[in-house]
Amino acid sequence: MPSLSAHTLRGGLVALGLAMAALAPVTPAAAQQAAAKPSAAQVQLARELIELNGSLRAIDDMVPAYLDQARNMFVVTNPDLAAPLAEVAASLRPEFLAQRTEVVDGIAKAYASRFTEAELRELVTFYQSPTGKKFISVLPAVLQDSFQRMQAWSAKLSEQMVARMRAEMRKKGHEL
Repeated sequence: MPSLSAHTLRGGLVALGLAMAALAPVTPAAAQQAAAKPSAAQVQLARELIELNGSLRAIDDMVPAYLDQARNMFVVTNPDLAAPLAEVAASLRPEFLAQRTEVVDGIAKAYASRFTEAELRELVTFYQSPTGKKFISVLPAVLQDSFQRMQAWSAKLSEQMVARMRAEMRKKGHEL
């Protein structure tokens, strides 16, 4: 079973990837649509889409993870309160899960304002297809792999930049 931080990271990466997809550049047809307020049908299709594409699963995973982190923060300073804190965390879980409607509405509106009703139907159809289901199942691994590759690349890039700046400054008579 993954650690809490890995679980939270994976959920955050999925949510980030799906949010980035919602905020991707719009097509000309969708750009015109974005100027107008999305229809109720568009918002409903967008809700169906985010239910299918795994966005909500990532959100639902975050609530228990954050409650565990909050509980653990208090347990570290007072281990004798572990049992009552676990009870409080369990009792608060439904309250915070109920707040998911807020984020669901926001994500649905983000999709609905960028895609036409026809495009949303196509996306729903895609996510219901075998390829769409596979995409959903492998997305967390792809995002985690991408994140790790990006970290390695950025560390290498940073080292190269520092070395090049030192070399260029050395040419100018400055030792860094």
